[in-house]
This record gives sequence, structure tokens and C-alpha cells, in this order.
Amino acid sequence: MKKLILCALILFAAFGYSQNYWTSEVDINFLVSSNTKVSSFVDNNGIHIVYSRNGGIRYALVNSNGGVTKYDKVIESESS
Repeated sequence: MKKLILCALILFAAFGYSQNYWTSEVDINFLVSSNTKVSSFVDNNGIHIVYSRNGGIRYALVNSNGGVTKYDKVIESESS
């Protein structure tokens, strides 16, 4: 019985102290027109968004607070 109580306390402590203290969700003020292909990924620098507009490929970077730090940076233009 003591082993069962000890195991329960260890599991409770492990689950209780291992929680992530994430911030709540934030709306991103980033609009793309319809019929635009969008791809994104996240790393420690923020949310990276790559999208195509007017035949060219563009890039935007959004920080964790929802602020757009880079917007409409041209990676590849339509003629290249």
C-alpha cells in the first residue's frame, strides 16, 4: 500500500510540475488575398510565413505577440 501511495504521489508531482506555461492564443493581423498559396512554420524566432503573390514568392515574420516584424519581403520575383 505504501508503494502505491508513493507511486501516486510521484505521478501527481510529475504531471503537476511538468505543465507548460504558454501564453494564450494571439490573433495575427496578417491578411493574404484569396487564391494565394500559403505555407508557414514556427521556430524560436517566430512564425515564418511564405506565400505567393502576383507570381512571386514573398515572406513575412510574425513574433510571438502577433506583431508582424517583416512583411512582404520578396524572395523571388515574378520574372526570375
